[in-house]
Amino acid sequence: MRKSKLDKKLKSVHAWQKLSSVIFVATFAAVLICSVVAAAMATPPVATVLAAASSVPLGSMGKWIDSLFKNYETVVRAHNEVFNTCIKEE
Repeated sequence: MRKSKLDKKLKSVHAWQKLSSVIFVATFAAVLICSVVAAAMATPPVATVLAAASSVPLGSMGKWIDSLFKNYETVVRAHNEVFNTCIKEE
C-alpha cells in the first residue's frame, strides 16, 4: 500500500513538473510577444527596458521552480528506496 502511494507521488511530481514547464513556456512566449508589440509601438529604449526587466525574473523563477520539483522528486525516490530496502530485509 505504501509502495503504491510513493509511486503515485512520483508520477504526480512528473505531471506537475511538465505542467509547470508548459505554463512557464507560455508565460515566456507571452512576455516575448508583448515586448515585440511594445517595440513596434513605443520607442526602442522603452522596449529594451521592458524586455530586460521581464526576462530576468522569469528565468530565475523557472530555475527555482525546477529545483523545487527536483528536490521533491529526490525525497520521494529516497523514501521509495528505503521502503524497498525494508521489504527486502524482511
